[in-house]
Amino acid sequence: MHNSQCTIIVLLLSLFLMFSCEKEKVVVQGGSFRYADTSYRIKKVKVEHGGYVEDDYVLRFLAYPATYTVSETGASGYGCVIDARFVSDAKDFEVGGAYQLVSDSSFLIFYPEIPKGDTLKHDTISYSIASGELRVDTTDGYRRFQFALLTADGDSIVGAYLGDYTYNYVLDQKGYGELIFDTITCQLAMPVMTNWGYLFSENSNYFEFTFYSVDSRFVDAGKIQSGVQFVVGVHDMQSDRPIAREYLVSKNVDEGTIYYGHKLKNTAWGTYWQMFYSGSAVGKANIVKGNAKINTIDEDTLDFTFTFVDQLGNEVVGLYSGPYVRE
Repeated sequence: MHNSQCTIIVLLLSLFLMFSCEKEKVVVQGGSFRYADTSYRIKKVKVEHGGYVEDDYVLRFLAYPATYTVSETGASGYGCVIDARFVSDAKDFEVGGAYQLVSDSSFLIFYPEIPKGDTLKHDTISYSIASGELRVDTTDGYRRFQFALLTADGDSIVGAYLGDYTYNYVLDQKGYGELIFDTITCQLAMPVMTNWGYLFSENSNYFEFTFYSVDSRFVDAGKIQSGVQFVVGVHDMQSDRPIAREYLVSKNVDEGTIYYGHKLKNTAWGTYWQMFYSGSAVGKANIVKGNAKINTIDEDTLDFTFTFVDQLGNEVVGLYSGPYVRE
């Protein structure tokens, strides 16, 4: 990035932050940006994990008006859209983070409105965004995105969005483990740990680790569309996370056990695997016996091995060694 561009961006950010500190009424789920002396509304924001740069993630930031629609399968409509990529060391934008633009794949795009029945050609106009920064914080519990960008022609794009946003990814995730059952062998991506507290027992907390195969895909609402889901339920007396030790599969809710797979009022609990295709479960089995060992666990990394048997008689074996996130 040229020194002159850096100076301009710093000035733009300073002016924008000064403006943001002024007392104003917080408007949830909305925003705007200014370009070429014109203000454009932002109705929604979508974030996609779309690539890697060595060990870092490339995140696509889409800010668009009410007249434009984006889903996991495509986009349509008209209006002014920011389609920018940023480099991150995490798979989503985090509160307190400042992110630098990826200049070779970031654009400001004007999609034309085409009246019904109009057969004339309407050109989409696109301007390359050459540099800039995105900052993320929170206001009243909502995510706030603030950005100061420069086009290749030196025009500024300055704005902000506050509210909910959609997150998804469009490529395979990094693998840190392996799951083998029946005829299936798949790599496991980074799991989520949910602490349910004293859900089933007054004497131990219930922790749930949810893994997905690296090739899993999701709809924007978060429901799995395709791939393998693997859920492991753990009972432990610790309040923050399970400790490193061996755990046996059990129907009881005793401390130091892996909870067996079963349903309660049509809700799956415990330990089980599921396979999905086109949004529907095409295979599933509960874990009924076996053991697992948490070799090490800290605030954000897990080393875990397991040898289970499911209700179909399949051996379900594997390991995981890598990061995890807390829900």
